[in-house]
Amino acid sequence: MKRFTAKLLLFLFLVGGGYGAIQYRISASSDVYYWKATGTASSIVLGGSRAKKGLVTFVLKEELGLEEPFINFAFNGAQSPYGYEYMSAIKRKIGRSSMKSGERRFFVLSVCPGNIMDFGGERYPREKDFAFFDLWNLTMHPNLEYLFRNPRGSKALMEELVEGERQNNKKIFRDGTVLSFASNKDQLKQRQNHKRREKLIRYELIQSDIREAALSEIISWLSEYGYVVLVRLPVSPLMLKEENEACPGFDKKMAALAEGNSKTKYFNYTTPDLMNKYLFFDGNHHLEGNSAIQFSADLSAKMLQEYGFRAISK
Repeated sequence: MKRFTAKLLLFLFLVGGGYGAIQYRISASSDVYYWKATGTASSIVLGGSRAKKGLVTFVLKEELGLEEPFINFAFNGAQSPYGYEYMSAIKRKIGRSSMKSGERRFFVLSVCPGNIMDFGGERYPREKDFAFFDLWNLTMHPNLEYLFRNPRGSKALMEELVEGERQNNKKIFRDGTVLSFASNKDQLKQRQNHKRREKLIRYELIQSDIREAALSEIISWLSEYGYVVLVRLPVSPLMLKEENEACPGFDKKMAALAEGNSKTKYFNYTTPDLMNKYLFFDGNHHLEGNSAIQFSADLSAKMLQEYGFRAISK
């Protein structure tokens, strides 16, 4: 019996170890969420896919003169709207034990109507189905729990690998940032024409007191430990029009959240003079890689100016 048990354990170790090694190789290179589940964040980026692809944490870290880890902890509009599930994950990702006295840290929150409102109908489930938030550990590397539980969603291992091979214009960074680069302007224009549709927001947006309250609590908690920046990233004119129709007075709501707290600011980059500076990979709301890098540098300069910090000499 002991010999059988030993052989069984050896078999499970070899099979499990082999599976884990394959998962790690694929996840480290092709899984856009794996690196978000490793390492403790000192500064952090939050929000949906606009933040995931448009707020470049290694640029923010350099431009702001930070030394501690700056992690992009943004996912997408369906999986990471502001709510209590997301807030719980944020607190576990940052961890109070990582908060060093006197350390300068920034929390950059991408805001738009979609991440403080609910989707209408049952067709669009949200974070309750996002297995990533069920992980026990969000800071371990390699994250064995992530590799074996596969919280990326419904995609199978081989599907993730094949998709990663196809998307050779996508680059994944260890700080959680994902950038999509266009090889030339013709390719960018072709993608934009392919993505063009009559209506950009394909689901009903419903006002949510719970999500607005959760965002307010997240801001309040984060402001105890650092500087909180609410930023509305650039979008296309049509996307802006639809969002403003879905949530009239959105900018006033965000400005009100920042009022009364010297450590919280709201920056709106959807005004014509600002949003026309950048290119969109999808033509609508995801910044192309080079534009995301430029935008992050511009945002850093704005943050330093508004908070009264000296720009980093290079």
